[in-house]
Amino acid sequence: MFALAVISAVLGVLAILGGVPLAVNAAVAIAAVVSGHIAQIGCKKLCNQRGAKLALAGIVLGYVGIVTSVVIPAFVG
Repeated sequence: MFALAVISAVLGVLAILGGVPLAVNAAVAIAAVVSGHIAQIGCKKLCNQRGAKLALAGIVLGYVGIVTSVVIPAFVG
């Protein structure tokens, strides 16, 4: 589950940095949130909290990416 926590954090950073169309950015952010929640549950059960904070970082960054994917088009368009 630690690898899934790392994937969640990486996807969360990619969602924040963007550089891709907003629809793809939103999909990356949603993937970060979903994989982060799965990793956090798995880390609590299997890893004895190893990677739980990294998964939480991916969740938070994913949610911020989702919000920016919705807010930016609202102000631009």
